[in-house]
Amino acid sequence: MSTAASASNMSEGHLAVIGSFVGRLFDAYGPTVLLASGTVILTLSLMMTSLASRYYEFILAQGILFGIGFGLMFYPSMSATATHFRKYRATAMGVAVAGSSAGGVVFPILLQRLFDEVGFGWAVRISAFVCLACGIVSTLTVSSRLPKRKPGPWIDVVSLQDANFMLFTLGSGICCLGIFIPFFYIVQYGQDNGLSQALSFDLLSVMNAGSVIGRILPALMADYIGRYNLLVPFTAISGIFCLALWMHAHSLAALMCYAVFFGFFSGAFFALQSACIAQISQIEKIGIRMGMAYSLVSFLILVEKWYGANGVYQPGHIRHHTIVPILQDLAGSVHYRVPMLDNPAGSHGACLRPLS
Repeated sequence: MSTAASASNMSEGHLAVIGSFVGRLFDAYGPTVLLASGTVILTLSLMMTSLASRYYEFILAQGILFGIGFGLMFYPSMSATATHFRKYRATAMGVAVAGSSAGGVVFPILLQRLFDEVGFGWAVRISAFVCLACGIVSTLTVSSRLPKRKPGPWIDVVSLQDANFMLFTLGSGICCLGIFIPFFYIVQYGQDNGLSQALSFDLLSVMNAGSVIGRILPALMADYIGRYNLLVPFTAISGIFCLALWMHAHSLAALMCYAVFFGFFSGAFFALQSACIAQISQIEKIGIRMGMAYSLVSFLILVEKWYGANGVYQPGHIRHHTIVPILQDLAGSVHYRVPMLDNPAGSHGACLRPLS
């Protein structure tokens, strides 16, 4: 396994471990201190990465510091957004989570250009300064409307006994075993089909651009026709597009078409996760529940990365392996149906109609 892959997997591991802990701290103290800490740690991680030259240095900088810093920024940002909205919660959270896809459009192009012009070290340092500026803005502007209170338990046992929450988390986890595979391997697949490195990275940027739109428009629709009502079909369709397009895409035009459509429909999956968790949770438990859910999901992303690297993607054999993300997306969408059928009109249930 390469150094980059090892660091990335360890980063995902730390993101999984700290989720419930960060959620508990958010519920008790709010987002400001967590975001400030995350900004400092994330920036330090990238600065240290720019200086790293040995295996253990990359592991410490990217594998440990980056995962912790990212977790301290991601979980509070999503949880805080959920506390300010009720009727238009999906729209607000879709706009918030669209920022990650916007970064997915900008950073591949930015880094590819900077690597050629200023080298690896300064390319990573420039990206660190960009992250620092964005982190300062988020620290100063993100807030929670909930009052500070005494810290609760590190693990909310009551949430583990909530069938709706656990089934939703299970469905999300199953989907995450497959839905990231195109994002991880679209660049390599493009190169294996004769595209240049630049065009292959453009495929990833186009996929993320489609995801930006897919995280905003479906979220806006979800507040009117139901969040689970959109999450289920959009998740299933994203898997179907792997079968309909990716398995048969070998030209630039076909790959670009696939990147746009998969990015759009999978974007709804990412946008509606937090809104759906908030919809089946009491507002004072939003932080810890999001942390617990994303901890499981992050752990399963680790499994997906290992599985994708060792079995799903083999150059020239993608036709035989795209069925994996398809089945996982479809299986996950089936699990989403269960919370929809329980308590269809309750204030904290997974309503089939938007909350007023």
